[in-house]
Amino acid sequence: MSTEISKVNDVSTCTKTLITYLTNSNEFITELVHGKIMEKIGIHISDGRFKLAPEECTYMVALRQAFCYEDCNPIEAFEEGKEPMSMMKLYTMLTENYISLLRFSIFSSLTTAGYTVKPSKYSNIPGSSTDEEIIKHDYDVWHFTIPWSRGDIPPPPTYRLIVADFRYQNQLPPRYQLSKLSLNGEGAVVIATGAVGTFSFFSIHGMPINLLL
Repeated sequence: MSTEISKVNDVSTCTKTLITYLTNSNEFITELVHGKIMEKIGIHISDGRFKLAPEECTYMVALRQAFCYEDCNPIEAFEEGKEPMSMMKLYTMLTENYISLLRFSIFSSLTTAGYTVKPSKYSNIPGSSTDEEIIKHDYDVWHFTIPWSRGDIPPPPTYRLIVADFRYQNQLPPRYQLSKLSLNGEGAVVIATGAVGTFSFFSIHGMPINLLL
């Protein structure tokens, strides 16, 4: 005899994006999308589903535009009235993915200000510095709304952003490393440093940059 689980919520009335977190693969995948925010966030994978970076999922949940559920179908979880992942759990997962609260704060501030901010596929965790090491940037940033559809090849970013957090001992990276990065790719290299809520942006020459937050 089958037991039908009663529905607490009707998904047709849901106004939030529903996301599942897959612990085995450490991935955030949308199953139900709402709102124009998805025009700027995530990577489309198939049938209207998007793969999100940890900071993208956390940002959406913080704005109360999404619910994230762990290792389950988020549509069924919503209908059954299950508790979504808490902000505390999502913040913990950021640090587990080596994403500092400073880095998340900068990502959130730029996105809220209207920039398009995409985690760079080249971002890494720098080890001990050597003369041969070429550092990588954390985010590709386009000035305000991206002027292309998801099927197009995107234009070069306006900026390539490095967040000088604990990975750099909260200091600007060495000038020679920044110069190498500047010569290796398109988009002006910008470094963000400081603390949550009081960060600043600098050029590779140490000059302040106003990103109009």
